[in-house]
Amino acid sequence: MSPLGINTLRHKELIKLSNGETRRVMIGQALLRQPALLLLDNPFMGLDVQARKTFRGIVDHVAASGATVILVTTPQEIPSAITHVLELEEGRVAGAWDRESFLAQYRPESPDQP
Repeated sequence: MSPLGINTLRHKELIKLSNGETRRVMIGQALLRQPALLLLDNPFMGLDVQARKTFRGIVDHVAASGATVILVTTPQEIPSAITHVLELEEGRVAGAWDRESFLAQYRPESPDQP
């Protein structure tokens, strides 16, 4: 699991891992099982910029291998292998799109907007 950068964490005590390091270890553990379905809740939270980029590539690779990937994330963090997007509001489906349609209509809020 060197793409996640966890080899250097082998000798570190679990209690001393940062949130991002712990998240990377947990993701690596899940990927080692070669799941047919990978369900991730905010997998990018706590990861630095490089780890986010690497992880998007890993998600793309896992999906290309035939696994179904479902993840909860922000619109800015949708990996390219994700083909469909559901928007949830208060636990209910508020919209459903294919990736291209969603990205075409999604406009991130600018920092100046209230």
